[in-house]
Amino acid sequence: MNASGLPGSESVSLSTLQRLRLGDSRAWTRLTTIFSPLVFHWVLKSQVNRQDAPDIVQEVFSVVAQRVAEFRRDQPGATFRGWLFSITRNKVLAYRRRSRTTAQPTGGSDARHFFEQLSEPAEPDFDADEGIESLCQRAIAFVREEFSERAWQAFSRVVIDDQPPDAVARELEISVNSVYLAKSRILRRLRQEIGSLE
Repeated sequence: MNASGLPGSESVSLSTLQRLRLGDSRAWTRLTTIFSPLVFHWVLKSQVNRQDAPDIVQEVFSVVAQRVAEFRRDQPGATFRGWLFSITRNKVLAYRRRSRTTAQPTGGSDARHFFEQLSEPAEPDFDADEGIESLCQRAIAFVREEFSERAWQAFSRVVIDDQPPDAVARELEISVNSVYLAKSRILRRLRQEIGSLE
């Protein structure tokens, strides 16, 4: 912590992806806490049985754990969510293939042909009920613990409540500069938590 009560740059020097690649268990906990509900939502939107969904989510994160070092953001349009969705889609397709082989439809070749022609799962809308807003809320829960209560109040009142920085500074009995620093550092930290995964 520095004089303003905010964490110094040493606490945020590594992105979430870098920490994952180094085997940081706390980064893994954050990743799964933030993104598991989204993957679960995608799986359910793909019309997988609810009882099978947790197994598919576990398979998805098993692949992520094995291949996180392969993910690269340097390609145009490459996002972590897109990569995660591709893994999820592949696991759902594998689930459907397994389901077809273990449960052959009854009713002859016409019924089998009908089931084989079912469309592949469509990509769910990222703005659905388990979208970016939910991701942000889970990321905020992790990031908040890294900052003092006063810094968080300054950030929240300026960014969320849209109050003027000078009024917030007077109310919290800190300098206007401290309000701007809190806003800047917390926004930067949130971008690192989510943005590094985008």
